[in-house]
Amino acid sequence: MHPLDPALLGIVEEMKESGGHWQPCTGCYDTEDGHPTQRYDYSPALQTDIGCGCHECGGLGAVWWHMTDEQVADFVTICEEVDTEHELKMRIVRLEASLRRFRRAYVNLMEIGRDRIISFGGSCDPVDVMEASDPELQLIDAALAATEGQV
Repeated sequence: MHPLDPALLGIVEEMKESGGHWQPCTGCYDTEDGHPTQRYDYSPALQTDIGCGCHECGGLGAVWWHMTDEQVADFVTICEEVDTEHELKMRIVRLEASLRRFRRAYVNLMEIGRDRIISFGGSCDPVDVMEASDPELQLIDAALAATEGQV
């Protein structure tokens, strides 16, 4: 690195020591879906692309980004909470799917039982009547409605 401006001397060393870094200024470095919308210059001294300069970055085109140990710890905690919440949501999705499969299998057994009864000359309620009056299916439907808002 060979900075031309004496104000930039020591930046690389500071970046190494502090753990921070320069990043393009969001006020003057335009992106769309994470990709620059135009060609921007790269600053070897700041080790980042730089915007065209604005009031947010003082005309530099980049801003200093650094997290304290406390901020990093807070970020880790938030990530862990998000991971835990995601895992719980995925568990609910898997349980809902299993409960729906179980419900279908249960109703299929009702249909098979009804068909056998009728094939031997007996009489039996239609499957929809049996479904509506079965307490186990009512519990399953209530559980599905509570997690999804519909059966």
